[in-house]
Formats: sequence, C-alpha cells, structure tokens
Amino acid sequence: MSRPFSQRFRLQVTVLSPLHVSDGRGVLVEDVDFIRDRGEIILIDPSRLWEHLGPERIEDWSAVEFRLSDLLKPQDCRACARAVIPYVGHTETGTGLLELIHDPAGRPFLPGSSLKGAIRTALLRVSGTALDGLDPNARRTEAGRVLEKAAFGQDPNHDLLRTLRIGDSEPLDPAIPRVFVVATYSLRGNRLEPKGQGYRLNVIALPPHTSLTMDLQVDHWTLGQAELGLTARTGWLERLAARCNQAARVVIEAERAFYTEAGCPALVRFYDQLARSRVLESSRSFLLPVGWGTGWLAKTIGPPLRDAPGFAAIRARYHLGRTGAPFPKSRRLVESAPDRPEAPLGWVQVRLNENE
Repeated sequence: MSRPFSQRFRLQVTVLSPLHVSDGRGVLVEDVDFIRDRGEIILIDPSRLWEHLGPERIEDWSAVEFRLSDLLKPQDCRACARAVIPYVGHTETGTGLLELIHDPAGRPFLPGSSLKGAIRTALLRVSGTALDGLDPNARRTEAGRVLEKAAFGQDPNHDLLRTLRIGDSEPLDPAIPRVFVVATYSLRGNRLEPKGQGYRLNVIALPPHTSLTMDLQVDHWTLGQAELGLTARTGWLERLAARCNQAARVVIEAERAFYTEAGCPALVRFYDQLARSRVLESSRSFLLPVGWGTGWLAKTIGPPLRDAPGFAAIRARYHLGRTGAPFPKSRRLVESAPDRPEAPLGWVQVRLNENE
C-alpha cells in the first residue's frame, strides 16, 4: 500500500508556564491605553470612549495632555472597555503593558508560525551540524544562516520544513488570559537579582493549564521528490517528538543548573518537574519553549553554541554580554509577588494526535 500524500495531526497544546505572543503593537501606556482597577486591567476601546464622552469633550483633547483619569470616572471606564483582564498576584504602576495576540473578535490564539519557529529551533539544536563553519563576521540577522542551510537545505525551495505546515490554533474564550508581572533578573556575583523598576512589565498571557488545539500536516509528496534532496532527513519529522524532547532536555538541564547556582528555589523546582516529566520519553508528546521572554537559550541553538570553541569570537562580534562574564546572565521571569520570581515564560506540552 502506497504512503498517503500527506499526514495530518491534531495538536493538543497545554500551557505549562505563562505564554505570551505579542500582538505587535508594542508597549501600551497606563492612563492612555489602559487603567488598573480592583484587581483588573481595563483596556480602553477608543470608539467606545468617543461615544461615551461625546464630541464636545473630544474637542478639548488638543488643549490638554490626554489622560483617561482626567476624562473618566472609574465607574465609566468599564463602559468604554474592549477587554477587562484579571491580574495574577500584583501589577506594576508606572510601567507599560504588553498585549496578547488576538483575532478581530478579541479571542486569543497561538499562531502556527510561533509554534513552527520553536520547533525549527529545537530541531536545529539537535541536528548535529558542525559549528566550526560559523562566520563570526556575518551580520547579526544572518549569523545562523550557514547552520540553517546545512541542517535544513540551501534555500526555501529545498528547506526540509517547507513540508511541515502548522495552522493557527482555534481561538480561545477572551476571558481566559491573565495579566502577569514579568521582571528582568540578572546575575550580581553568583546571585540572581531584579534589575529594577525600568525592567518590569505587565504582560497579558495565557495562564498555565490553558489548552489549545492546532492542525499539523506533513507533506510526504514533497518529501519524496528526489530533486529536492529531502529524503535523507525525513526521519527528523518521523521522530519529531523525540527530537524536540532531546532539544528540550538540553535547555532544561542548563536552566536547572543556572538557577541552582543562582539560588532560585522556585525556578529549580519548575525545571526539576520538567526534567522528571514522562513527556520527555514519549514518541507522541514533547516539551517546547514558545513565544516572548523565553530567552537566548530557547531562541538559539543554546548550550551547544555557548560551549563551542569559537563562541568567544562570536560574543565579541555581536556584543553578547561583558567579556569574561557568564552568558546569558539575565532572564525574564514571572513574579508571584514583587521581587519573588516564580516561573519562566512560554513552556508548553504538545501532543500529536493523528487524524483518522
């Protein structure tokens, strides 16, 4: 019996730590784009604000610095809201807000491109591609191009992952997201400490235990075209879960060691749980860091690159931290209370359920 042209999977993605993929609008400003009120963040809809205030008051905006608190009473803000989102633990004053990507109806989702990009990085991390071919003089945006070409193919037409297609997740209930405080922590000596007020953000994210469904398709017809030269690597996709778990172990072990040395017991417990997860032994499920704030180790080849002989030259070329200091020495972490880091961002579990 011949193999089907394509193989389809239904993905079940479970959020293990707060997951944020930005909507691309940048940092929203308090008292201009949103307000905080009684344990919630209220995002203001400009059109509803216009209707609520009326044209007479709108005409005065050019004469004064715009502040929601000057125009609205607290009880009126909800009438102008496009979303009201509870926050977890605490929020930060005097800082901004990162909004989660959502559809026109305000329903959050996980873009297929975000998941595929994380999978691509994971596969590259365990590809076995030699690192001695790195060009330390390449531009920052092209620094990894040589490795990617060696691992996946010389151009987009011959790229292995053109045969892996992942659709956006089904949209979620707008009531699911929560606001978390994410702070940047950095090593001082051998201890991890917060960098200060200017390095803290309120972040809208999907909370742990959120479940999303997505579709994945493997294009076996394209894989089988001899002229594309992809057949030697078809096993990568057939063993997708195992290879992603292999890549996850590299990051998990590195981060567990880092937080142990830095004296962060909550983070050590988190990575201990990941390291003991049965998912890492599965052929149908895998762990993966996805989205904003997951850090240099998750967004790059990570430890294999950091431990390569030529990494010192790469650090100097791209100004990756201070020479002689540990790298990376900073992390973005979710706080349970001010100056109490609780979890990293963006870890998910993905289960592959083959469609009938």
